[in-house]
Amino acid sequence: MLGVGHVVWALIAHREGLAAVAADGVIDTVGDGVFVQEHARDDRAAAFWFVVVGPLLSAIGMLMRDAERRGDQTSVRRASRLLLGVSTVGALVIPRSGFPAGIAISLRGSLAGGRARS
Repeated sequence: MLGVGHVVWALIAHREGLAAVAADGVIDTVGDGVFVQEHARDDRAAAFWFVVVGPLLSAIGMLMRDAERRGDQTSVRRASRLLLGVSTVGALVIPRSGFPAGIAISLRGSLAGGRARS
C-alpha cells in the first residue's frame, strides 16, 4: 500500500511536473543533474522519482509479505531493519513525509520476523 500511496501522492502533489513530462513526450524530459542540468532539480524530477519509487516500494512489500508467509524470519528481519534504517534517516531529514509510515511498517515486520511460524 505504501507504493500505491507514493504514486497517488505524485499524481496529486506533482501533477504539474508529470503534465510537463507528458507534454514534452516523456523521453529525455528530466535531467540527471550531471550530464543534463535542465529539469534535474525541479517538479519534473520530484514527480519522476515519486512515480519510480512507488513500484519499488510495492515490490519490496510483496517480497516481505511472501517471506513472512513462508516463515522466512531471517529475510523479514533483514528487510525490516533495512527499511527501518532508511525510513529513520528519511524521517529525520523530511519529517513531514511518508517516512514515518516506513518506520511503522518496519517495526511490524521486525515483530513478525521474530515470531515462529508454522
